[in-house]
Amino acid sequence: MVEYLKIKNFKGIKELEIKDFSPVNIFVGKANTGKTSILEALSFLYETPTNRTIANCLEVRGLKANYDRNFEKDAFESLFYDINIDNHIDIATNLRNLKLKFSRREITRLDDVEVRQSLNPTYEPKNISETVNLVYSNHKAELLNNIYNEISDDNKKKKEFIDYLKKFDNDFYDCELKNNSLYIRMHSLSKAINIKQMGQGVIFYATVCALLVRGDKTIIIDEIENGFHYSALEMVLNIIFDKAKNENIQFFISTHSLEFLRKANIMLDSGEFGENLVGVFNIFKQKDGATDYIKYSQEEFIGQLDLDNEIRGF
Repeated sequence: MVEYLKIKNFKGIKELEIKDFSPVNIFVGKANTGKTSILEALSFLYETPTNRTIANCLEVRGLKANYDRNFEKDAFESLFYDINIDNHIDIATNLRNLKLKFSRREITRLDDVEVRQSLNPTYEPKNISETVNLVYSNHKAELLNNIYNEISDDNKKKKEFIDYLKKFDNDFYDCELKNNSLYIRMHSLSKAINIKQMGQGVIFYATVCALLVRGDKTIIIDEIENGFHYSALEMVLNIIFDKAKNENIQFFISTHSLEFLRKANIMLDSGEFGENLVGVFNIFKQKDGATDYIKYSQEEFIGQLDLDNEIRGF
């Protein structure tokens, strides 16, 4: 498991070290304090930052990105703290280190000069067996389609995935991949429906479940509450807590939702999931702009919520 995370010169974070991670790690804090950047840094350690992964990272911020062609002019520079491309990005855990450098070259064709940007990653160790994807709350269905394509030939995994779908809506009973899109079969309809037509909450939930079925041991989720009706939060949290406790899966999750935190508090206070499953990290900015955090242990988190204290920002 990831025990600590060090970040240097990445996006809005000049330097940050977070220690003492738990099986389930929940990041809270005001907007623009670096919660998503922390999750992206973690995902970069596992998933080589190619055009596709960088495009996902940029599109969340509304920056134009095309997987195979062009990015906005300063897109890559925006990954570097203070847009300073002379300083490389360092991301490290107890499991792996990443050094990311920026390069630019000009290609002259007749009277036209094309500027090409690239990121040059150096990993130590170079190879790692684990695959990890960051699931954004507004993620498109492509990631889900690709993961389902990986697991669909395994009947046991396909059944497990369908069982997860049934937990979300007992009207679901089967699914299939057509033209690289996932279609859901429902008892109430005669024809299968493209999951893209079902809303972001279904896509979000199905993507996380597909990662679990694939066998990922690290799950990274941004703004987990988005797209979910409050009635689904307990089901989602039960899956997360159960997998973390019984299958040694580690979760990194950001949220703004007090409702989500209160639901987590009630479930943890029951004692069903043990005493040290969850850590809550309040991410904030110091007056000088430095990124910092306060960690609440599971016991402290329960105590703060029981007292109705605000822990999501200062």
